[in-house]
Amino acid sequence: MSYTKQRIRIRSEEVYGLFRYTFAPMDVLALGLGVAVATGLLFGLVVTGAVFANDYTLTESVGLLSQYFYGVEVSLTGAAWAGFGGFLMGFSIGLIFAAVRNAAVAVLLGVLRLTSYSFALSEDIND
Repeated sequence: MSYTKQRIRIRSEEVYGLFRYTFAPMDVLALGLGVAVATGLLFGLVVTGAVFANDYTLTESVGLLSQYFYGVEVSLTGAAWAGFGGFLMGFSIGLIFAAVRNAAVAVLLGVLRLTSYSFALSEDIND
Protein backbone atom coordinates (compact mmCIF):
# COMPACT_ATOMS: atom_id res chain seq x y z
CA MET A 1 0.00 0.00 0.00
CA SER A 2 1.67 3.16 -1.10
CA TYR A 3 0.67 6.64 -0.28
CA THR A 4 1.16 9.40 -2.77
CA LYS A 5 1.75 12.92 -1.75
CA GLN A 6 -0.97 15.14 -3.11
CA ARG A 7 -0.51 18.84 -3.48
CA ILE A 8 -3.34 21.17 -2.83
CA ARG A 9 -3.01 24.46 -4.61
CA ILE A 10 -5.13 27.28 -3.32
CA ARG A 11 -5.36 30.44 -5.33
CA SER A 12 -4.77 33.66 -3.45
CA GLU A 13 -8.08 35.06 -4.74
CA GLU A 14 -9.97 32.31 -2.92
CA VAL A 15 -8.15 32.99 0.33
CA TYR A 16 -8.69 36.71 -0.07
CA GLY A 17 -12.40 36.12 -0.58
CA LEU A 18 -12.63 33.97 2.54
CA PHE A 19 -10.76 36.26 4.89
CA ARG A 20 -11.53 39.67 3.42
CA TYR A 21 -13.73 40.76 6.32
CA THR A 22 -12.12 38.65 9.03
CA PHE A 23 -8.83 40.53 9.08
CA ALA A 24 -10.09 43.90 7.89
CA PRO A 25 -8.75 46.80 9.96
CA MET A 26 -11.12 48.52 12.34
CA ASP A 27 -11.81 52.20 11.94
CA VAL A 28 -10.21 53.65 15.06
CA LEU A 29 -12.25 56.84 15.15
CA ALA A 30 -15.56 55.08 14.51
CA LEU A 31 -15.06 52.55 17.30
CA GLY A 32 -13.91 55.29 19.65
CA LEU A 33 -16.99 57.39 18.95
CA GLY A 34 -19.34 54.41 19.18
CA VAL A 35 -18.05 53.32 22.57
CA ALA A 36 -17.95 56.96 23.71
CA VAL A 37 -21.60 57.61 22.89
CA ALA A 38 -22.69 54.36 24.57
CA THR A 39 -20.77 54.93 27.81
CA GLY A 40 -21.63 58.63 27.94
CA LEU A 41 -25.34 57.89 27.63
CA LEU A 42 -25.11 55.05 30.12
CA PHE A 43 -23.38 57.12 32.80
CA GLY A 44 -25.63 60.11 32.23
CA LEU A 45 -28.78 58.02 32.44
CA VAL A 46 -27.63 56.20 35.57
CA VAL A 47 -27.01 59.46 37.41
CA THR A 48 -30.28 60.91 36.12
CA GLY A 49 -32.09 57.80 37.33
CA ALA A 50 -30.51 58.22 40.75
CA VAL A 51 -31.75 61.84 40.87
CA PHE A 52 -35.36 60.81 40.34
CA ALA A 53 -35.29 57.55 42.33
CA ASN A 54 -34.96 59.14 45.80
CA ASP A 55 -33.30 55.98 47.09
CA TYR A 56 -30.52 56.57 49.61
CA THR A 57 -28.45 53.47 48.76
CA LEU A 58 -28.63 54.19 45.04
CA THR A 59 -27.71 57.82 45.64
CA GLU A 60 -24.69 56.81 47.71
CA SER A 61 -23.57 54.25 45.12
CA VAL A 62 -23.85 56.67 42.23
CA GLY A 63 -22.15 59.34 44.31
CA LEU A 64 -19.03 57.18 44.23
CA LEU A 65 -18.60 58.15 40.59
CA SER A 66 -17.36 61.50 41.87
CA GLN A 67 -14.19 59.69 42.90
CA TYR A 68 -13.44 59.04 39.24
CA PHE A 69 -15.07 61.90 37.32
CA TYR A 70 -14.80 65.60 38.07
CA GLY A 71 -18.06 67.37 38.97
CA VAL A 72 -20.21 64.26 39.25
CA GLU A 73 -22.85 64.52 41.94
CA VAL A 74 -26.40 63.26 42.19
CA SER A 75 -28.04 66.15 40.34
CA LEU A 76 -28.86 67.03 36.76
CA THR A 77 -25.62 68.96 36.31
CA GLY A 78 -23.78 66.00 37.81
CA ALA A 79 -25.52 63.79 35.25
CA ALA A 80 -24.18 66.02 32.47
CA TRP A 81 -20.67 65.80 33.92
CA ALA A 82 -21.03 62.01 34.25
CA GLY A 83 -22.11 61.77 30.62
CA PHE A 84 -19.15 63.91 29.53
CA GLY A 85 -16.72 61.87 31.63
CA GLY A 86 -18.18 58.63 30.29
CA PHE A 87 -17.85 59.97 26.75
CA LEU A 88 -14.16 60.76 27.24
CA MET A 89 -13.47 57.44 28.93
CA GLY A 90 -15.33 55.46 26.28
CA PHE A 91 -13.59 57.30 23.45
CA SER A 92 -10.17 56.55 24.84
CA ILE A 93 -11.01 52.88 25.50
CA GLY A 94 -12.47 52.37 22.01
CA LEU A 95 -9.57 54.19 20.37
CA ILE A 96 -6.94 52.17 22.22
CA PHE A 97 -8.73 48.87 21.63
CA ALA A 98 -9.05 49.43 17.88
CA ALA A 99 -5.44 50.57 17.53
CA VAL A 100 -4.07 47.59 19.48
CA ARG A 101 -6.29 45.16 17.55
CA ASN A 102 -5.18 46.61 14.20
CA ALA A 103 -1.52 46.34 15.22
CA ALA A 104 -1.96 42.75 16.41
CA VAL A 105 -3.69 41.72 13.19
CA ALA A 106 -0.97 43.40 11.12
CA VAL A 107 1.74 41.50 13.00
CA LEU A 108 -0.19 38.23 12.71
CA LEU A 109 -0.68 38.65 8.96
CA GLY A 110 3.00 39.53 8.54
CA VAL A 111 4.07 36.40 10.40
CA LEU A 112 1.65 34.26 8.38
CA ARG A 113 2.92 35.76 5.13
CA LEU A 114 6.55 35.10 6.06
CA THR A 115 5.69 31.57 7.14
CA SER A 116 3.84 30.84 3.92
CA TYR A 117 6.72 32.19 1.82
CA SER A 118 9.25 30.07 3.66
CA PHE A 119 6.97 27.02 3.39
CA ALA A 120 6.56 27.58 -0.34
CA LEU A 121 10.32 27.91 -0.78
CA SER A 122 10.99 24.72 1.16
CA GLU A 123 8.41 22.84 -0.92
CA ASP A 124 10.08 24.04 -4.13
CA ILE A 125 13.51 23.00 -2.89
CA ASN A 126 12.33 19.55 -1.78
CA ASP A 127 10.71 18.75 -5.13
